[in-house]
Amino acid sequence: MYRFLETALGQSLLSPQGKYALDRFTGTLLVRDFPANVRRVENLIENLRKRYENQVTIEARIVEVELSKSHEFGVEWQVVLQEGLGGPDWRAVSRYMYGPQASDKTFVMQLSAGNYLDAILKTIETYGTVNVISNPKIRVMHGQPAVMTVGTSIAYIKSIERHEDAYLGQTRITTTAETSSVFDGLTFGVTPYVQPDGNILLSIVPIKSDVVALNKEEVENNTVTLPIVNLRSSTTVVKLKPDDVVILGGILLDRSKQNRSQVPVLGSLPVVGSLFGTQRRESKKVEMIIFLEARLM
Repeated sequence: MYRFLETALGQSLLSPQGKYALDRFTGTLLVRDFPANVRRVENLIENLRKRYENQVTIEARIVEVELSKSHEFGVEWQVVLQEGLGGPDWRAVSRYMYGPQASDKTFVMQLSAGNYLDAILKTIETYGTVNVISNPKIRVMHGQPAVMTVGTSIAYIKSIERHEDAYLGQTRITTTAETSSVFDGLTFGVTPYVQPDGNILLSIVPIKSDVVALNKEEVENNTVTLPIVNLRSSTTVVKLKPDDVVILGGILLDRSKQNRSQVPVLGSLPVVGSLFGTQRRESKKVEMIIFLEARLM
């Protein structure tokens, strides 16, 4: 804001004889010029104040689709949009903001105003089980960044220290472990900019963090964990009118869980129960989809 104000004061608002002093630390501006020019500066500051006091509500609907066996490669978005938007005109109301790379199907897309969201979710149900896992809302001032995260924080052993000391003639050994954590999931930063016409420029920075492995290494007879993390990020800016929706899609995840089947009664017996049951790890493909809406308060 200060840079814009200084540019306006130096180029168009003041006469050649006009002078100003701007203190960014205290937010004080002193202007000396003809009365008409001083009033122009007052009007500009008032408009800037109103603009920067604007608040934007950003709502995210975070959906997970547990993909069926026949759709393990993810949702076919061209088909979904064509069916969900009711015909071949879907291209007029949707736009890829950046295309997927060969190894990453993540994309950001904008839908123009219309009651399409429920229809799209209904169409997505044909690809698997749909679960709405979160629906956060935040209020953000104009030009101020906000961060939303969806995922899991995984703890690991960063270092191990051994301490020896003497106590009552005996050597006492104590071991302390320092832990840290790494994030596995999606983080996306959003920054809204309110335009004079009431539309909102929304800067979106999605960052995908995948914990590939937690390798265990022996260091001086101590075991520490070394995480291997893949990071992918991008940046895009969309201009939203009222009721526009931004879709972050193509975020494919691998989910696994342990399933146990057993012989009734015998499988529940202590000690020997494990002989009458089997353990099986089941892996599933999941696509995460995030719908973003921004509204001026």
